[in-house]
Parts: sequence; C-alpha cells; structure tokens
Amino acid sequence: GRELLRNPYFPLAAAHRLGHEVAWPEPYVRGKFRP
Repeated sequence: GRELLRNPYFPLAAAHRLGHEVAWPEPYVRGKFRP
C-alpha cells in the first residue's frame, strides 16, 4: 500500500525483477518501463 505512494512504478519494477512481461496497450508501448 504505502510503497505505491512512495514509488508509483513499484509494480512495474517488481514485475521486471521477477521476470514477468507486462502487457502494454499499443499507444503506450513507447513509454514502456525500462530500468
């Protein structure tokens, strides 16, 4: 809960660390999370 307030990109960073690919809508692919 609080981690999302401190770091709104936490779910994306956690998914990246765990090796999960996040599905992005086509218009947002250019802004895809890159650590």
